[in-house]
Amino acid sequence: MVSKVNLSDTLLLLTRPEPAATRFAGQVEQRLGTFAGVIVSPLMEIEVLPAEIPDDPAAHHVFTSEMALRALEGRLSGQGRVAWCVGGRTAAAARAAGFEVLGKEPDVDRLARRMETAGLSEKILHLGGLHRAGDLVGHLQGAGLDARAIAIYDQRSLPLSDQARIALQDVGDVATPLFSARSAALLATEAAGRRARLHVAAISPAVLRSWRGLPGERAEVAEMPDASGVIQALGSLFDAYRYA
Repeated sequence: MVSKVNLSDTLLLLTRPEPAATRFAGQVEQRLGTFAGVIVSPLMEIEVLPAEIPDDPAAHHVFTSEMALRALEGRLSGQGRVAWCVGGRTAAAARAAGFEVLGKEPDVDRLARRMETAGLSEKILHLGGLHRAGDLVGHLQGAGLDARAIAIYDQRSLPLSDQARIALQDVGDVATPLFSARSAALLATEAAGRRARLHVAAISPAVLRSWRGLPGERAEVAEMPDASGVIQALGSLFDAYRYA
């Protein structure tokens, strides 16, 4: 009989900003089981930017992260406005803010293609972060749509915590999910010189390309670019460590 190795010898390192990291930790434990320990060490923190947001009720608003909705609180009401979103959590946050969500897709490219074929003539405002994955506005402008990007928040980089640094200097296995190319690049720099084997589960091939693994480390890419897909990829990291 073949079964998956117990996770009790592996640490889980989460580098997402809070509260997403703690929420994800609960989802991982529910789906995969209990790791030897969980270290939450965000590599970025949200900083709201004083951007001017056009008050145009007719515009179509685009949100590619629920962080944008957090940065929008108290600045623009969603009542009477429409939105397009990447991801279910982003769409839920947009609805909670009062927006009517016209469509959602799991990634930027698919959302861009859907909007390009929707026959839109209104202005499109992508309210997002200073650092963006993909070029949604460029795709829309290339299709002749009136699209504009406005950075309403930044994700300031943070160093790894002392607890995370100590864990990476111990000989052993550490698993970590990667949700953005920027977080992958930041972690690769912060974890340089590690003694631990740091195995990653990336949300997309583009994110994995920003990672620098070492010999003996494993990497998996999510089949679907969402939290559920990352958890599945995280679990598949252990497929090679089975025993009879």
